[in-house]
Amino acid sequence: MRGGRQVLICPQCQRTADWTDDLDRCPSCAATALARVLGDTVCRACGVTVGAAADPLDWTAPLDSATTAAGLTDEVAAAIARVLRGDVG
Repeated sequence: MRGGRQVLICPQCQRTADWTDDLDRCPSCAATALARVLGDTVCRACGVTVGAAADPLDWTAPLDSATTAAGLTDEVAAAIARVLRGDVG
């Protein structure tokens, strides 16, 4: 992740020094192994999750798993309702 967006770094760029300095880091463990999952940013090293509404560069309020699950449940229910009503766009 760089600037809140998931990026791929080409092998040639990885050979240059200090390419990891620009990567976003987990506020909990400082790992750079971050991923975007359904709009949330998740640390693959320690599991900290930040909701889509949060600034990806400001990880001061990670979500607990219950909050994330509840939000996901609501999103899935809304998507199913849209499909069943024929409101898909």
